[in-house]
Amino acid sequence: MTALLVLPLFVAARPLPDAKPHAIDKAHSEINFVADSRMLSAHGFFGKWEADVKLDAAKWENSSVAITIDAASINTRVERRDGHLRSADFFDVEKHPSITFKSVSVKSTGANKLDITGDLTVRGTTKRITVPATMVF
Repeated sequence: MTALLVLPLFVAARPLPDAKPHAIDKAHSEINFVADSRMLSAHGFFGKWEADVKLDAAKWENSSVAITIDAASINTRVERRDGHLRSADFFDVEKHPSITFKSVSVKSTGANKLDITGDLTVRGTTKRITVPATMVF
């Protein structure tokens, strides 16, 4: 099963002096995913997470994001599947309780479009990924 992790609203990279803290509206924000397997796609979200986002709208590359997700807060609306995803077969939440993303760079790719590159750590393994983002004003 592979999963696409969608990072919360409009994040970017490397903090510099003009980057301002961004208040996350958790009532209207969600970290969700789609996990595809041979038979079906499972949609879900993580119920507990924190994000430290700093934005510089004049120079996006000065922005940054750090996200920490409580891996045990996974919710696919199927308790049996959620229990399996928390097990050592998948997230192994007892040994690896957090999933993290920390930006390292941002690149503007067009009007209100960004590529955010950062280190994603799941189950103690870190991989560099690039996440496309759209700024909504």
